[in-house]
Amino acid sequence: MIGEISLSRDSVELLDRDSLEDAIRNSERGYELLQKVGGPAEYMALNNLVYYQSLIGDQSRGDFILEKARMLRKAGQEHDAPHLLLTYCKAVLSFSEDQEEIKQARKIAQAVAANALISNRKRNEARYLASFDEKSKALQLQPGEGAS
Repeated sequence: MIGEISLSRDSVELLDRDSLEDAIRNSERGYELLQKVGGPAEYMALNNLVYYQSLIGDQSRGDFILEKARMLRKAGQEHDAPHLLLTYCKAVLSFSEDQEEIKQARKIAQAVAANALISNRKRNEARYLASFDEKSKALQLQPGEGAS
């Protein structure tokens, strides 16, 4: 909840960086506990951790975030979970240097955007990620900036 209130409602605009950092700390603790449980609870905590870390854009944790994002992609594909796939895309576009992986992430985001069953917010996020331009590798948000 702390992470969600640090973002604007209609986009992924960062409103409060301190709250987002708090959400990351809580997500890390939650993931540490829930990974022992496994299943949907583990992936919920992992999804929050990877998504919020991708918004902050701490490059020192990039390899860790990419490793965990790949787990989310696998789970998202196995369980038809678009939110997990979008988090994977966000992490790859924020941290990966592998052009093939970036291309694949954009393709996944395009497929999610075409899904008629997702919310408008998720569709807008998917379109934003699908339109990622390598030259503008600036997916980490600053206060007052958001995805269109």
